[in-house]
Amino acid sequence: MKAAGLSIEDTTAGVSIVKGFFPWAFGGLTSALKSEELTLPDAPLERTALIRESLLAWKKQYGIKGVVFGLDFKDFTHNFIRLPLKSRPDISRALPFEMEKYLPLPIDEYIYGFHTVESSKEGTLNLVVAVRKERLGWLAECLKDTGLALLGVRCSFIEALNEFMKLKTQKNAVFIYPSKRRFHIAGFKDGLPVYFRVLEETGLQAEIEKLRETFPGGVFSAGTLPAGDLSVKTLAISVPNLVAVARPLRKGLRAPASKGQKMDFDFTPEEIALRRKDYYPYAVGALSALSVFLLISTDFYAYYKDHKALEGVEARTKEMRATAGGILELKRQFDAIENKISVLDEFRRRADLPVIALRGLSEALPEGAWLTEFSADETGRVEFKGVARRASEVIEPVEKSALFNGVQYSAAVTKKDEMERFSFKMGIER
Repeated sequence: MKAAGLSIEDTTAGVSIVKGFFPWAFGGLTSALKSEELTLPDAPLERTALIRESLLAWKKQYGIKGVVFGLDFKDFTHNFIRLPLKSRPDISRALPFEMEKYLPLPIDEYIYGFHTVESSKEGTLNLVVAVRKERLGWLAECLKDTGLALLGVRCSFIEALNEFMKLKTQKNAVFIYPSKRRFHIAGFKDGLPVYFRVLEETGLQAEIEKLRETFPGGVFSAGTLPAGDLSVKTLAISVPNLVAVARPLRKGLRAPASKGQKMDFDFTPEEIALRRKDYYPYAVGALSALSVFLLISTDFYAYYKDHKALEGVEARTKEMRATAGGILELKRQFDAIENKISVLDEFRRRADLPVIALRGLSEALPEGAWLTEFSADETGRVEFKGVARRASEVIEPVEKSALFNGVQYSAAVTKKDEMERFSFKMGIER
């Protein structure tokens, strides 16, 4: 973001145009695009018109988005107020009542900030800087119809003091900020300003000599002094650039929170300050829309989830049916095979009946007995005929055999040549 800084003192305005690489981060990475000095008319209306025209020209040429004004220290009042308080919230609450002793008008007529410069067991010493609101009204006229944002209103002398504090040259020293018509003097003790004075050129040398005794750390100046004192060390400080890079503070934070930080006073009137966009209504609307969307999408999601679950169940059912059908088909095939095996076994058993019966008879018949005829059908009925010395010697062992059952004569026994002819029928145990 590009911004312009104007340090206005009497009839001159130091100008610095800078480019920040992050919004509102002018205290960090910046680059200077232009530096110049404007000579301002004495007439207020002419001065306002010149500043507005210059801002429009810089906007067109450099693309600036806002401006920070640095005002002369003479426009401000300052007081060192000692309070038996230490915490910043307590000091903030007490200062409006305490400042009634120092200001000619009600506190509501001022924009002010404070900075703690000394802290002890008894309390704190606070630098309070204030400016009347009516003295800042002309700034709105400078910005009228320019489309530029007011990024801050600073005190040029305070910004120069902040830079000197950052250098940490001496803890006890005298700092002089010369302008066109006057000299702004600050005395530092332990690195913080505890003394202020504004002088014309007359009496400057005498004041410096007096302050050397109180603040023996040396005398430093932000510019060349006409007195020509060689013992004064000149510092290269560009106040317009410091004003340009001064970042705006949020409401209620007119100064840093703790002792030792820079005096970050911002005197921007709230009625002409940069309006930060209120995103709360948008956030509420977005959350409401999100709630409606979630409510509707929940039903869709539930339907989608159930639909996908049903599809999964149907697919699983089809898979199970296919698996079950395969199993049933296999069972039918096994049953058919078992039936075939049973038929084959039965056929084999039937085919083997004569052999089994003949083998059993051979084992059961006694010696001297001979078979003359033998038959066995598929039902297991066996008939055999033969000769033996005694037919009774044949039937008895056959009856005892576990292979045969129902042994009986099928014909009468006849005798020839001392041999008996027999004829038996029986069944086979399966």
